Amino acid sequence: GIQGDSKMYQISAPMTYGNSGGPLLDKEGNLLGMNSSGISNRNIAENTGYSIKTSMILNLLNSSNDAIAIENKNMLKGKPLKDQIKILRNFVPMICTQ
Repeated sequence: GIQGDSKMYQISAPMTYGNSGGPLLDKEGNLLGMNSSGISNRNIAENTGYSIKTSMILNLLNSSNDAIAIENKNMLKGKPLKDQIKILRNFVPMICTQ
């Protein structure tokens, strides 16, 4: 993460406005983290984003007084990217404005 923050991943992908809260997945569809921010100043860095590590999110959920069920089933593993996208698009909302 930024300045050595071990709670976050620094990724070499642009993080644009509205991407916060989206998943950071590996090739197999495993959830690595939740996208949180990016650097928009090209003079500092280009195509740099930050994601909160899954372990940090799990710590937060486990600290709740409420029981939170977390499914640990990967429906994407072993599927080609085009098939992963077909599955994932059912869980991605599109917000249109005028």
